[in-house]
Amino acid sequence: MRNSSIIRRTILFSLSLIIFFGSLVHAFEYVPGASNRENTLLNHEWKFEKGDYSGAEGIDYDDSSWEDVDVPHSASIPYWAELTFYVGFTWYRKHFTVNSSWSGRRVFIYFEAAYLHSWIYINGTQVGEHKGGYTGFYYDITEHVNFGSDNVVAVRLDNTWDARIAPRAGDHHFSNGIYRDVHLFCTDNLHVTWYGTFVTTPDVNAAQGNVNVKTEVKNDSGASISCTLTTTIVDDTNEVITFMESTQSIGAGGTYTFDQTSSYVSGSDFHLWHPNTPYVYRVYTKVEADGTPVDDYDSPLGFRWMSWSNTNGFYLNGSRLYLLGFNAHQDQAGWGDAVTNKGIYRD
Repeated sequence: MRNSSIIRRTILFSLSLIIFFGSLVHAFEYVPGASNRENTLLNHEWKFEKGDYSGAEGIDYDDSSWEDVDVPHSASIPYWAELTFYVGFTWYRKHFTVNSSWSGRRVFIYFEAAYLHSWIYINGTQVGEHKGGYTGFYYDITEHVNFGSDNVVAVRLDNTWDARIAPRAGDHHFSNGIYRDVHLFCTDNLHVTWYGTFVTTPDVNAAQGNVNVKTEVKNDSGASISCTLTTTIVDDTNEVITFMESTQSIGAGGTYTFDQTSSYVSGSDFHLWHPNTPYVYRVYTKVEADGTPVDDYDSPLGFRWMSWSNTNGFYLNGSRLYLLGFNAHQDQAGWGDAVTNKGIYRD
């Protein structure tokens, strides 16, 4: 009997410890640590000219007579002053400085969009070509920039209609221009790739849900690195709900996709996303190289599930939701396609 009593007390004590330490996970507010990831907007002080110009990608090309513009920019501004929109080639040029503190890390240039066919040059060297006016694109320009001194980015654009590039028709203008933001960003050699997280909720219902996160991490260094990836899910008050941790050695120049699935979120911690109650969690990704934090990344998350019925239409979270659509064009009076983020948010 005495042994049984001791066993029972031991079990109860162990259970109380599990409950106590489990509750601590939800008691901490997540505080992102220091990161090597930096982002700078390259929206100001561009030079612009309509037409095609030989040698305009060169560092010393004389663009002093070109128009001074900021991006987002459209070649068809002012929008109300022309009977038709401009079709043909344009050039954009900009001088910029790369921080000397970025030396030894990776430097990227990221265009949220440029219409339609683009050629990108850094200091006279072509670093990429992109076809498609509504998709973002980026290039690793580490080997082409001068750290701590002047650099030149040049963009050649062509919005001539092309049957091989969607969209091929439509009731709107296909305006030439760098009409969305341009970013210069820097990461550690070990980093999450561009939009490198894929967050899903594989099993969700009205009472609970879990999260799967696939994270693509690249090692741009010259040696293998032991990479630890910690994925932390927080609620809308930044309180930690659950986390996952994995370690993997990634070879020099290699890429590895971590595949992590969380425990179930339920009870008072669980909130479904709905247009009337748009509860959003955040997924924080932290990358460590041999135990040292080198990169972080965050993604939005909403728990919800969807289905369709051929008789009743769309269902969200098990309840019918009537969808009322409208025709929203991205262009705005006076701005053309060069609409600011604030303009989009306002709409």
